[in-house]
Order: sequence, then C-alpha cells, then structure tokens
Amino acid sequence: MTEPSSLLQRQARWPDWVPYLVSFAALWAILLGVYAIAGSFHAEFSGPDESAYVVTSIMVREYLVGPLWHGVAPMTFAQQYYDSYPKVAIGHWPPVYFLLHGTWLLLTGVSRPAVLAASAFLSALFASCTILLCRREGLRWSMAATAGVVTALLPVHLQSLLEIGSDVTASIAIIVAALCCERWIAMQNLRHSVLFAVATAIAVLTKGTAFLLFLVAPLALLVAGQRLAWLWSKQTWRALAIVVVLALPWYYVTAEWVVDEIVPAPSGSPGSTMLYAARLNSWTVLSLCGFAMLPLALISFRTGWHRRAPAVAVLPIATWLFLTVFSPHTEPRLFMPIIPVVVFAAAVAARSVLPRVQELVLIAALSVAYLTANLAQKPAVGFIPAVDWLVSAPRESSDRILVSSNKRAEGALISEYALRQPTPQLAIVRATKVLQSSNWMADSIQLLARSAADVSRILDENHIALVVRHVSPSEPTELYERSLDEALSRWALLREFGEVRIYGRP
Repeated sequence: MTEPSSLLQRQARWPDWVPYLVSFAALWAILLGVYAIAGSFHAEFSGPDESAYVVTSIMVREYLVGPLWHGVAPMTFAQQYYDSYPKVAIGHWPPVYFLLHGTWLLLTGVSRPAVLAASAFLSALFASCTILLCRREGLRWSMAATAGVVTALLPVHLQSLLEIGSDVTASIAIIVAALCCERWIAMQNLRHSVLFAVATAIAVLTKGTAFLLFLVAPLALLVAGQRLAWLWSKQTWRALAIVVVLALPWYYVTAEWVVDEIVPAPSGSPGSTMLYAARLNSWTVLSLCGFAMLPLALISFRTGWHRRAPAVAVLPIATWLFLTVFSPHTEPRLFMPIIPVVVFAAAVAARSVLPRVQELVLIAALSVAYLTANLAQKPAVGFIPAVDWLVSAPRESSDRILVSSNKRAEGALISEYALRQPTPQLAIVRATKVLQSSNWMADSIQLLARSAADVSRILDENHIALVVRHVSPSEPTELYERSLDEALSRWALLREFGEVRIYGRP
C-alpha cells in the first residue's frame, strides 16, 4: 500500500511535466493545422531540398527494415537506392536527421501524413525550447505557453515547417548543447563537460551549421565574467576529444561532399564575400522575429538574465559570427537557433515592462512580424495523380522513367514514387543529370544534349521507356528543354495531369 506522503510527493511532481506535455501536444496540433491550411497533405514535396530529405529518410527506413540485419553495407545500399531514386542526400548532409525520421517511418509506416507529422513533431519541440527557457527564468505558465505559440507561428519558422528540412532539428540540438554549456560553466566538472561534448557532437552530426557551438563557450565565458584561460583546462581538451572522436569520422569520410556546403566557394574576394554576408545577415537578424520583437529582447538584458544564462545569451552572436565569417551563408532559415532566444528575451522584457498584459505584448509583437510576411500555400502541380497512374499501370522491372523539370521539382516525382514504393520497383533518371552535367550545388553546368538527336540518343542509351515532363510557367527553364520537347514530339502523349505530361515511346 502506498504511503500518503509518497502519494503526495508523486502528485506534487505532476505539474513538473504535465504542463510541458500539454503545451507540446497543443503546439503539435497547431502545426499540423498549419499543414492542413497550407494544403501540404495534398501537395508534392517540391521545395529546394525537401524531396531529398524525404527520399533519404525513406531509404534509411528501408535499410533498417531488412538490409541492416543481412549484413549489407550502408554505403552499398545507399548507392543501390540512389540508382533507382536519385535524390539520396546522406553524405551531403549528416546522418542524425535521417536516422530520426527513418526510425519514425519505421514505427508509423511510409506515407505523406507520417512525414508531415514527424516534421510538425520536431517543430513543436523547437517551440517548446522557448517554453523551457521562459520557465527557467520564472515566467508564469501562461506567458511561457504564449511565447511557445509565438515561436511556432513566426513566419520564418512556418516557412521552414512548410519546406521539410533539418534546420529545426539542428536548432533543437544547438539549444540543448548551449544549455549543457551553461551547466558546464556553472559547475566546471567532468560530467557536464562530457554532456556538452556529446550534445555538440550530436548537433554537428545533424547539420554543419552547428559548428557555431565552438564559439559559444568562449563568448559565454566573457559574458559570465570568467577567465578565458579555463578553455585550456584538461576538461576542455577532453570535451574536444569526445567531439572529434564522435563527429570527425563522418566528416572525414564525406569531406568531398560537405566542404562546399559548410564553406562555400566565395563568389568574389573573401573580403567582399564577408561584407556581403555581414550586410544580409545583419538584416536577417533584425527582421527574423519581426521589428517589434528584437527591441523587446534588447530591453530584457537590464533584468540580468544573460548573466544567469550566458551560453543562451551569446547564441545569436555566435550564429551571426559563424554564418558571416567562418561559413558565409545568407539563408534566413539557418538563423533558426536565434528564434527561441529572441522570443524568450522579449517575454522577459514584456514581464518587466507591462506585467499585467505581458502576453498581449508578445502577441502584438508577433502581429508586427506578419506585416512583411510572404507565406503561400503549397502548390500541387500534378505529380501526385501522375505517380498514382504510373504505379497502377503495369510496368516491366527493366522500365526506366526520365523526369524532366526544373532543379526544384525533379525530386517531387522521385519522392512521390518513394512514398508509394519504398522498395524501388524501377529506376528513375533525372534529366538534369543525363542531359547536362553539374555538381551538387548546380555549378559549372555543361550541356550534354544540344539537339533533338542528342536527346534521342541519350534516351536510347539510358533505356528510357517513359518521360514525365513538367513545365512550370513560374520557374526558369533548363537549357536542354527545347531540344527535349522537339524529341518528345515524336513520342506518344499518354496522359496529362495539370502541369505534368507523361510520354511513351511511339
């Protein structure tokens, strides 16, 4: 029989996790609602990278189902999968995101709702980071929950939500690592140095932008007023060794693919590239959460929270420095780790300025962010019914399909096929890979098909039985498309779905 005292203690613990769970569930439901409103449940994965994330996650799921237990080497399986579905991106991007999503699909099965539910789940965790920061600072639950909803509904986050990717997952890992760094600075013991090292390794194995964490510790020490000499202690070297042991092997093996992603080749001189990145990145930081949120966040520093949470406080600075100086990139989505910090700081300021209506202040700041927002519904261009028709029609296993579209949408057909046939039944060929040549970043493009005769020869050499042709009036065309259309004029038009046409050999 349970003693009354222990029962009271258990009941007292419930508020520690129940509000977090309820808040997370509410955020997850809100973000799934965003997907429904945006039409994501009925649209293709046609963003710049999202089809690669989807196909690679499905590939990992397929590897976990069987080949892993039959001794098939992961790189061998990945190459075989790429030969059928040429949108596999593991290697170009680190593995943690794909392992998480592949495991999720292993539990839920492969479907569009499952992919979107996983993405919304991680985005809800991302918004919950703001709630955690608010509660650590003693803000009331109503304010913490409001801050979480504001984080979830900021335009930059919603844009990242609608385009499947690893930025949110990497941001969660970065924030967790920053919190571990805080504990390490406060306790200065081996245990917390190991926790920080492991969290950092997981973060950098999620996305290369997480290398900004190497700037967090020294900047946090400056804010905390501690000596930088501590960075040369045995604990620091042990932590660095752990990160190297855990993360370096992956980056060593994949160096050929990841170097351009982390340190892109400058378009001009290094100085001009850095100045260009500094200008755009400064504007990104100013506008990331809306022009009302940042002034609020700056006001919050007078409360002194930054001295209690130095690693969190320096995260925006570390992010800006890394993406401007060490790895010049200007995409706003890469600044996602800043969002929970800015919203949390704005909530702290709202409490100190207008404590009675602090939630309304934060909601008003969110509304200002939407003055310059440009969110659009996910377009459904015709790949979904086209693949439904292709899958239902009888095909030979030797049949190969050529997909021709812009660089963004080629992967839409491949991801639709992967959703319906996770285990490939045929091979898909991308026109941008056989009618022209380029590297992963689409630089140094060389045209391989300059005439209809060249196109016909390449189609014969690749044993193409069907061509799926997508023409988007809003997207730039590829150089070979006129020659391709001339060659396809001799083929039979089998079906047409919106902007997508399917051709068969005459």
